[in-house]
Amino acid sequence: MNDPLRRWPILLICAVNAACLWPELTPTPDLNDNVLHVTIINGMANAVEHGQNPFDFWSPEIGLGQPIVKLYQPGAHLIVVALYFGMFKLVPLATIFMWVRFLSLGLIPLTFYATAKLLGLPRPAQIAAALLAPLVSGDSFGIDYGSYVWAGHGLFPQAVATHFLLLAIGSGWRAIRKGDNWILPAAFLACTGWCNLLYGYVGGMTMIIVAVIPEPPALLSRIWECRARQLLKIGLFSAFCALPKLIT
Repeated sequence: MNDPLRRWPILLICAVNAACLWPELTPTPDLNDNVLHVTIINGMANAVEHGQNPFDFWSPEIGLGQPIVKLYQPGAHLIVVALYFGMFKLVPLATIFMWVRFLSLGLIPLTFYATAKLLGLPRPAQIAAALLAPLVSGDSFGIDYGSYVWAGHGLFPQAVATHFLLLAIGSGWRAIRKGDNWILPAAFLACTGWCNLLYGYVGGMTMIIVAVIPEPPALLSRIWECRARQLLKIGLFSAFCALPKLIT
């Protein structure tokens, strides 16, 4: 059903969430890990402009100097740099970073909603997932907003990886359990790992769990065979997407 009225709850939730996060768009000196992320983004953009490898350059600002991108997951930073050059450098890197960071938080309810829909949950559960997503709270370093906002830890890559992880789980469930196309979840899983290695591990383990959940005995053999094929294709394609990072 494509009734526009069915969309208003999720649009309202996203609007309220964005309104609450609006102060994050105020240009203010960062006091957390975002200082590191801005440094990486600037270094990657500078490397591209000088014809160097954006995944292998020296960062003298970090410690006593080190090739930080070789030791870190640069996917979220690459998105900012790609947008910067995609806009022909007309918008400052700092502004693009600020907006990507804001949208990664503001759209979390929408991604939870989409994932619940992919998982085949009933519509009340889909709306509940979107409504409760901004209310998640923990001590630190979880998916609660304290990990991401200006007064928090500044875990920008994790904020971006959250979207890829959720979509990888939702689309992966459909690929493994329903036989849908496996390329999309594989791409989401690869992007998750590029943005946050731990979340990539979580996504991979979740795919395995989805594949081994038992079914009625009469269908068990054939279902596991199909799931194993889908899981193998997702895993191999994700590993292939990760190769450029592994060999730099």
